[in-house]
Amino acid sequence: MAFSYPPRIFKDGKPHIQIKSMNHYCFLSKFQTMKEYIGEDVWDELKNSSVGVFLKLTDINVTHKYIWASSIVNFFLSHQLAVDNIHEFWSLIDGQPLRFSLHEFKDITRSKL
Repeated sequence: MAFSYPPRIFKDGKPHIQIKSMNHYCFLSKFQTMKEYIGEDVWDELKNSSVGVFLKLTDINVTHKYIWASSIVNFFLSHQLAVDNIHEFWSLIDGQPLRFSLHEFKDITRSKL
């Protein structure tokens, strides 16, 4: 039985590098250096902004030894399905659709969204 899924954003799981790219050189350890440089007040303001979710990864890393696997994220992005819901990310992994939304993000990061 063949299943029908939304089309992939990139053909054959190979993203066009000029359309979207990903930084493989992001190290959570650099966030601590940035925090020391800008100070607690500015850091707390940033944590409460739209980019705060990334800064909160440093807190998770200290407590739970969070590991950022850019190769896995790159795989998910290159197999991304075109869906209408902007709050969900769908990827086709080994012929099976996989949903990643804020619910899954919350569970993985133990964040209080």
